[in-house]
Amino acid sequence: MVINNASRHINEYPNVFKTDGNILFCNFCCVNVSCNRKFQVVQHLETAKHISNYKLKEEKTTQPFIKKTFYQVRTNNQNTNEFNKDLCNFMVANDISLFNLNNPQFKLFFEKYLKVKLPDESTLRKNYSPLCYEEVLCKIRNEIGNSPIWVSIDETIDVQGRY
Repeated sequence: MVINNASRHINEYPNVFKTDGNILFCNFCCVNVSCNRKFQVVQHLETAKHISNYKLKEEKTTQPFIKKTFYQVRTNNQNTNEFNKDLCNFMVANDISLFNLNNPQFKLFFEKYLKVKLPDESTLRKNYSPLCYEEVLCKIRNEIGNSPIWVSIDETIDVQGRY
């Protein structure tokens, strides 16, 4: 029986990673980890993000209702980054700048009460913002169907007198 790299790392670190057979997924960081070489896995285990996520998981002080729902989102096998996608949808829909993710107080709130490490704003902007855009566009297309669309553009000038 041949054991692939992903399965080998699962055996070495049983509660840290999970796999679908090809892709190694870190349970603490909710990211895919390259498993072609062992040093790549060890390198991930030594990152500051992984260590802080591990420490957050080890703390058992939780708010039972909130923690349970966010934990279910983070461990969803179907879409492991659903939390990031929902966070991006939430922030864009409520007109909250993604730049706020860099605010230390904002991060501290999520880490303290929800035990969730927030992604970087550039991650949401690059990877999840286009997905949110496509979803909204599909909803608009489904609602409109084949109906005609009317767009009104007014010729106004800005403060500096430009058109």
